[in-house]
This record gives sequence, structure tokens and C-alpha cells, in this order.
Amino acid sequence: ERYYRFKAMVTDSIVEAGGTLSHHHAMGTEHLPWLVQEIGRDGARILKNLKGLFDPKNIFNPGGLAADRKHPYLGGPRG
Repeated sequence: ERYYRFKAMVTDSIVEAGGTLSHHHAMGTEHLPWLVQEIGRDGARILKNLKGLFDPKNIFNPGGLAADRKHPYLGGPRG
């Protein structure tokens, strides 16, 4: 739990300073609480629509773009 408190503090600082959380492996489930804060509600909606277009059966990484999903330690959407 201490790790997640520290991670949240650092990640909040990165996003607030205009930094990005994505990298060559994409966003990652630990960064989902910051997705909307980083790309906005419209950006999250566009990503979700694209996912639905290219993966209509939701077989690739199901729930991977659920920005409203709660992380067990980090909670739900931040910002």
C-alpha cells in the first residue's frame, strides 16, 4: 500500500506538470485512474469507440480501456 500511495503522489505530479503516462507498452492498468485527466473525456471516448470498432467482440484485453474501473489500491478516476 505504501508503494501505491507513493506512486499516486508521483503520478499526480507528472500529469499536473503536463507529462504523459503512456509509453511503448501503452497505458497500463495502474495508470487507468489518470487516463481521463491526461487525454480528456473526449479522448477516452474516442479510444473506447476505436476499440469497439477494431475489437467488436472485446476479446483483446477486455476492460483495458475502462477508465472508470477502480484499481484496488489507487481507486477510480483522478483529477
